[in-house]
Amino acid sequence: MSSRAEMLRQFILEAMANDYENFECIEEQVNKWMKNEQADVSKQELALTLETLITEGYARAFILSPVPPHSTFAEFSLERLDDLRFHLTTRGEQVVRAL
Repeated sequence: MSSRAEMLRQFILEAMANDYENFECIEEQVNKWMKNEQADVSKQELALTLETLITEGYARAFILSPVPPHSTFAEFSLERLDDLRFHLTTRGEQVVRAL
């Protein structure tokens, strides 16, 4: 991989590739992959990188509900990080398929 920052971005995208994911699941998976690369990532760095991926159009934040509509777009917020779910956009899916 080209750089640590790019590796982190790719790992975050891959962690969201299968379904709506909460931050805790993303964090757990990314930390596992980073350790395999002898690298560490803080929760803050992970959250800020996720926010950048959302801003750049690779992912979206959602609120999920058991009643329709089951998913609603939401603004990314560090304060609401544990309430949000994250999913790739079409652009993010294209990046993951290319990896």
